[in-house]
Amino acid sequence: ATLGGWVADGSLWPELAVTARRALLGFALALAAGSLLGVLAGLSMGPAMLARPLVTVMLGMPPVAWLVLARRWFGAGAGTPVFTVF
Repeated sequence: ATLGGWVADGSLWPELAVTARRALLGFALALAAGSLLGVLAGLSMGPAMLARPLVTVMLGMPPVAWLVLARRWFGAGAGTPVFTVF
């Protein structure tokens, strides 16, 4: 299975479309959640102070740890790549 073979038999493009759809869904969810939380944090210090410890923990985790957790929580389905991009 080479890239040329996938292009020749037409199996590359549907898989690429699925991957792009999952990545865009994760990005859209992150954009919506981040925008909402950013507005809330900008309007009041309460939400910002509540979120600070969680954000600190999340930023301290290596990216590969998120992959392992996502795989454990969502299995091999579509949820893993969406969560990982999110």
